[in-house]
Amino acid sequence: MYRAGQYPLSALGPVTALWKPVIKGQLGVLWIRIHPCIADTVLSELVNARAMLQEPLVQQLRIDDISCDLVSFELLGNQSTQMLCSILSHTASPKSCGASILQAIQALPSPASLPESVVLALRIHDPRLHFPFKLGAEETQLLPEQRQHQLDEVLLQWPAGAASLSEAGDGGIWDRASCASDVERRPSEHSLNERRHSQLIPGAKLSPDPNIDVTVPLLLIRTGPEALLGSRVIKTASQLVDNLAHGWTLLAPKGWGMSLWMALNFAGARAQGLQERNHVGFEAGLSTFPANWPGTSAYDSWAGSIAADEFGKWSRRPPGKRTNYLQLGVESPFSSPFHTLLGMASSPATYPEISTNDLQCRIRRLRKINSDKKAVASATTGADDGDNSDVDMGDPDTANERELGAVDTTAGIWLVSGERLSAIVSLLLTAPHDKVTLVQWAKPLLESIRGHSCEDALQLLEHALVRVRLICNGRGVPAKNAPIYIRSGAPSTSPDQAPVGVDPRRHALIGYVMTGSFSLARGCSMAIGACSLKGLFNLWKAGHGIQLPQGSNKSARVTINSMNGGPFIEAILNVIP
Repeated sequence: MYRAGQYPLSALGPVTALWKPVIKGQLGVLWIRIHPCIADTVLSELVNARAMLQEPLVQQLRIDDISCDLVSFELLGNQSTQMLCSILSHTASPKSCGASILQAIQALPSPASLPESVVLALRIHDPRLHFPFKLGAEETQLLPEQRQHQLDEVLLQWPAGAASLSEAGDGGIWDRASCASDVERRPSEHSLNERRHSQLIPGAKLSPDPNIDVTVPLLLIRTGPEALLGSRVIKTASQLVDNLAHGWTLLAPKGWGMSLWMALNFAGARAQGLQERNHVGFEAGLSTFPANWPGTSAYDSWAGSIAADEFGKWSRRPPGKRTNYLQLGVESPFSSPFHTLLGMASSPATYPEISTNDLQCRIRRLRKINSDKKAVASATTGADDGDNSDVDMGDPDTANERELGAVDTTAGIWLVSGERLSAIVSLLLTAPHDKVTLVQWAKPLLESIRGHSCEDALQLLEHALVRVRLICNGRGVPAKNAPIYIRSGAPSTSPDQAPVGVDPRRHALIGYVMTGSFSLARGCSMAIGACSLKGLFNLWKAGHGIQLPQGSNKSARVTINSMNGGPFIEAILNVIP
């Protein structure tokens, strides 16, 4: 999603749209699922877009914030389908479309076998009646002929056989008033415990009473790499994605979160935090929002806060014990200066400052202490003014303090993603290497953008970023904010040896690393970064080639600079679709 009237610039972030099935006599409803950090921005942009259009039908649109009316759970992994089938087996309508599909796909070993972006609707009985749940036994033998035939029929009709509306004719989870009424009149925990106490067999599950108990409408969304990338994933690119990225998203009305949470935990699900969720996406080789979405305001805020914390931690260490980035030649250790890479102006005044007031006071106090020490040392020992050990150790009081601590803006950056990459891929593989300019090379990309003349085409391409995946050949882990260069010199004789005696900084800088770590799924170091479109053009002209989703045999070998003075890291570059 982009700001109104500013496409392809000013991207907001990835969104997921859910349309309510059209029912005669009712208004259409569209749900937009977004990241919480851009919820207020997207809501204001929708209001502004409605105000920009003067059509009467558009002015009648009603925009509501329902983020507090729903709860959602994201289940990832090979056992996510089996987990959902165990929890949602007690459906109120066993013969409904969603229930029959869920029962048929229970034997599938992984949700990656099913297409993404499919929505299933079903109603289940109160999950507290059948608590605690237990994960069903895994299918280790061949399915019976009848079940295999049922599974084949469901897969052949997929996703035409799916439905996002209850077959009972009600609104299901789309009817917020009905969902709120069901939550109000559901039995309390005390009444359920009394019913359990009156059971003849201790520990027996409670039977649903239609006069007392209520049903819970749910939506199941088959999610995967497309939800993280914000675009479609072709078959070749999906082979590079680990199964951890595939799963389901469970949507339920407000008030049923704790019941479903306890049911999932007792069935064997393990909760994870935001850092673990981002690491799962990293292991799958995918970019996560907002950490890997440069060019968005959410990335600016996230990168600014992280850089301020890291700079504050670094500046609080004694000069003799902190990393001397000036000596190592690292220009921006705390942030990725994409605006410098793209030749853009400095950060605007609205961008968050790197230092708080307390940190500024500390810097001024350190300056006074250091100046007093130098004055005393000059008077007592006769040291000349050239004795500047504090500056050599990377003191933030130096003239390069602004370069070390500044956070660069990504406003006005065009993040190229989605189906437009396929045009670049085909042109990279088929265009000749002689007499080709950047505009000619990216002509299919420009043709897919409407409203941009040839005059600003070059400026638009020079401000474009492309996210890449970097697979390291040898030792070393790419650090965050590490610069990416075109590889220079001959390749190393051993994968564990970095090029010696060759400084890649003499060649073109093409991008920066945004996330880097050791990948347990691949057994080597990996990184997610962003390169300028002009840098990839120079890489293609240099004859290194680019390994792209369409299955090119060539591979782009780049060099990643070490942030701690170690050897340079060689890596293979893959463009993320």
